[in-house]
Amino acid sequence: MGSASATLGENMQDKTKPGRSTLERKIPGPNSAGIRDFDINNFDTWVFDLDGTLYSEDSGILEQLRDRMVGYVVQHFGLPEETALSHLRDLLHKHGSSLLALKTLGDFEPADYVAHVCNVEAGHLPYNSALDEALEALPGRKVIFTNANTGHAERVLAQLRLTRHFDGIYDVTAGGYMPKPQPQTYDRFLALHDIDPRRAIFFEDTEINLKPAMERGMTSVWITTPGHRHEARQEQADFVHHRAYDLAAWLRARL
Repeated sequence: MGSASATLGENMQDKTKPGRSTLERKIPGPNSAGIRDFDINNFDTWVFDLDGTLYSEDSGILEQLRDRMVGYVVQHFGLPEETALSHLRDLLHKHGSSLLALKTLGDFEPADYVAHVCNVEAGHLPYNSALDEALEALPGRKVIFTNANTGHAERVLAQLRLTRHFDGIYDVTAGGYMPKPQPQTYDRFLALHDIDPRRAIFFEDTEINLKPAMERGMTSVWITTPGHRHEARQEQADFVHHRAYDLAAWLRARL
């Protein structure tokens, strides 16, 4: 859900983005670590966001999630669609999560909102054999950390045929509907799964969600696209340690 929120805020009018290449482009910066700086043996826990991270943006799922976010605002708050789009765009840029953004519009039931947004069809997600093989080869635990609910995560993982790789799912309900990038949910996530952040690496397509992870000692990998609006920067954000356009290719290059 954080992925769809970020994309909604950054690309409200044009939902089409170029596909990811199979290689990571190295961008100069204080933390732009390359392959030679990466030691797979440093990690015993691999943390993955779900939507927009384990599958590509062109799958159609993120668009479904975005449309359902807007639809909820229209139905629940009685706003015209264009007004709802404008409010979500502005609020998402400020708050980083649709759940946090909606709290500024008025009263609503977070459980109902999450259930509404996550009621999407995942049946057309394609199997990615390269990602399957890369996850199989990783040492240590693999955990999902998502702003969606567990039901959605389980459906997506099943369709991707990746369920067997993951030892747990930390969803937005486990965080008491306090989503990423709220710092408290990272502390709760790390404690619940007994994770040493210094031995953990976090893969996420919403850049701002990497900041609290880095501040707690986790290594951060931003899953992005060549067309992302932040790609023009000369230096990546100091809380982004690595940048990748294709998760499977990035992992396989380091195995």
